Amino acid sequence: MKEKENRNQKKEKAKKTIKTIHTNRVQRLSSIKAKVSMVLLFSIVLTVTLGLMTTIPTIKNNIISITESYMTDLTNSYGKILNQNLTISAMNMNTSQLAKTFENAGLDGMETSYFYILNAEGNVLYHPNVEKIGKPIDVDEIAALITAIDEGNVPEPGIVNYKYEGSTKYASYFVTEKYNTVVVLCANESEILAPITSVQSRAFFFFCPLAVILAITGYLSVAKMIRPLLTIT
Repeated sequence: MKEKENRNQKKEKAKKTIKTIHTNRVQRLSSIKAKVSMVLLFSIVLTVTLGLMTTIPTIKNNIISITESYMTDLTNSYGKILNQNLTISAMNMNTSQLAKTFENAGLDGMETSYFYILNAEGNVLYHPNVEKIGKPIDVDEIAALITAIDEGNVPEPGIVNYKYEGSTKYASYFVTEKYNTVVVLCANESEILAPITSVQSRAFFFFCPLAVILAITGYLSVAKMIRPLLTIT
């Protein structure tokens, strides 16, 4: 009887040992599935992040470069038109006459884009904000152009950027041959780069669900691959 009991005890002990080993193996395999899924998810997030970090700055620089070129061309065109008008008559320097030409001019689709006109002394002849008309310009970078004109160094057409009332602005300028009148076209950087913000938002909302889906797919694929191992054990 004792021998039989000993044999039964050994069998039970062996069963418990096998069950423990099986449980440990299942846990290890489940841990492998979770780790593979996490690695896959991390790889996707890292790839997307690095991709955006390398492409977004390039796109940003291209947008700024294209916009600056367009602003310069547009300012030069309007500047030459104003120069012709001033050659015909100095009355075309009148605010009401300037408004006819510049009131609705600017970069298409950008509410922050507009022209303003200064005389050779730096006083505003035309501005969408009528409160600024007749007053000196309060932008140092543009005031520097007036200083150069006063010193006899008429600036060539160009573009500057500056901070104004908390916003970064880009401004192209042109100085007319007649009366050294300064034509300035400005626009907010935030509006110029609005397409970048849109791309980043869309990329985020697209890649987040995609990363989750791929992680789940990876998890299920690993589960399918290790299923035979679970059966064997």
